[in-house]
Formats: sequence, structure tokens, C-alpha cells
Amino acid sequence: MIRRTEKQGLPSTKKALHQILVRERAGMREKQKKSKFMSRTLSVYNAQKARFADAGLKDFPFPLDEFRAFVEREMALGCAYCLTSLTVKTFTPDHAVSLAQGGSWDLDNQVLSCQSCNWQKGKMSGEEFRRLLEFLAANLAADSASDVKRRLSIGGKWSWK
Repeated sequence: MIRRTEKQGLPSTKKALHQILVRERAGMREKQKKSKFMSRTLSVYNAQKARFADAGLKDFPFPLDEFRAFVEREMALGCAYCLTSLTVKTFTPDHAVSLAQGGSWDLDNQVLSCQSCNWQKGKMSGEEFRRLLEFLAANLAADSASDVKRRLSIGGKWSWK
């Protein structure tokens, strides 16, 4: 086997070559992770802008870069309601005070939640939903509480009002 020297710009041992490949793969994984984040946040942002426009409103209240910073910051905290960890695939923005209750579109009124909590919460405020979760945990057996939350998920997702 012919060995190339470091002077030629190539590693001289298998170990050095392996270390370079490991670093390159880690870099590629980071780029892919960043790409998924950028793609998902753009998709969610555009969906929010479309809902805003469908409501007949103008001048969306925050730019994409502020939304991305918000998502990065909030993802580290987990779901605002059940505290489960969130990923790029699982986060859902939610209005702490629902739009139906007069909440605003501003980032100050938004939190990140898991999709399950978002559906269960429906038009309740974040505080109302937290109190409901506390009530269920304190007053019902675990399987009964799960049943109520499942029913809320179904009703919240498919209700027309």
C-alpha cells in the first residue's frame, strides 16, 4: 500500500483519515439539521401569514428571522403545557390567549406546544388549559384523564366553531 504524506495534503494514516471523515459527517449532519429547521420554520411562518391574510388583516406583525429566533429559544423549554421536549418535527406554535378570545398575532402571545396539547387546548387560554390539566391530574385516574384528553384532541381538531 502506498502511503501519501501530509505534505501532499493527504493524511498519512488510516486513523487520521477516519478522524477527517468523522468530522465531515458531523458537519453534514449539522447542515442537514439546520436545513430541516430552516425549512420547517419557513413552512410554519408562511402558514401563519396565510391565516393572518385570510382573516383580512394586513401588516403581519413579525419577520421570519424573529420567528426563527423565537422558535429556537422556545424549543429548548419544551411544550408550554405538558413540558415534553420538542423537536423541529413536533413543535406547533400556539396563541397563549386564543384568537377567539381576542388574543393577538404578536410573538408575545405565542408559545410552542406539542400538537396534542395544541389540539386539546382549542380556544381555551393557556392558563385555562393548564388549570384543566392540573384538575384532570388531581381528580381523575390516569386512564380517565387520558380519555378526556383524547376526546378533547378529536373535538378540537374537527370542530367547526
